[in-house]
Amino acid sequence: MSEKKSLRKVRKTNGYTLQRLSDEAGVSVSAIGNFETGARGMSHENLEKIAEILHSTVEEICRTESSNSPANQTESLKKQETLPLKSSPKEKYLEQRVAELEEQYSHISNMLSELQKGQQDILQFAKVQSIYPQTNSAEGKVVKESSSKNVLRFPARCLGSVAAGTPSQDETQTIVMLDRPLDPGNYLLRVCGASMEPEISDGSYIEVQDFRGKGFPKKGSIVVYADGTGAALKQFTTKRDEEGNRQGVLSSINPDYPEVQPLEDGAIQAVYMRTLE
Repeated sequence: MSEKKSLRKVRKTNGYTLQRLSDEAGVSVSAIGNFETGARGMSHENLEKIAEILHSTVEEICRTESSNSPANQTESLKKQETLPLKSSPKEKYLEQRVAELEEQYSHISNMLSELQKGQQDILQFAKVQSIYPQTNSAEGKVVKESSSKNVLRFPARCLGSVAAGTPSQDETQTIVMLDRPLDPGNYLLRVCGASMEPEISDGSYIEVQDFRGKGFPKKGSIVVYADGTGAALKQFTTKRDEEGNRQGVLSSINPDYPEVQPLEDGAIQAVYMRTLE
């Protein structure tokens, strides 16, 4: 059973959001979020960087929230990756370079894998179209945009699903036929849930525009909001807190989903552009 780490408490005490800590430490938001919840471990090097930024220690941020005794602290640390012995500056530099090269190799491998998958999807799509020119094919994972009066001749990849009142678990990528190519920075997602109805229906394919690092969108925009637990489709607006300061909040359009979520540890990843009809 995973145990929550005190890193979250230390981070909040120091006034850091997940995104800010991620930017300063050079560690992904998901990696920090998974470590805080106890879902995954983290390298000692990254733990040292985070502890230094938060003016804390590795032992402190690794302590489980459910126990404060020295014995349980030691047991919690044993569950993390084995901590290396003190190294000389040269050894630390070499270790850091090896870690960077391994990360670069992993990134390149993922890119090559995606490229190969894309080639396979296109070949499969061509095969399906040649056999079933007038129908959709679940086997070929080809979905056509329906009810369009224009010629559908531009294949685009749907990167997965986004939660809208229902947890998003199906990350199957599909090829969707469009009447025009996607603009640079745009991509497709499949909606999972009815929290954005009647504006966006459950099961719809939507086109969104990358909005990372651009601050806040216009009030009333529909956005893809992501934190350490996943991505969700919400409507962005603002309200005043108890001190009279404006703060961003996220809500659903469907009145059956009345929850309101403050912008806290996550970030707005994309802005909704249109629904494929």
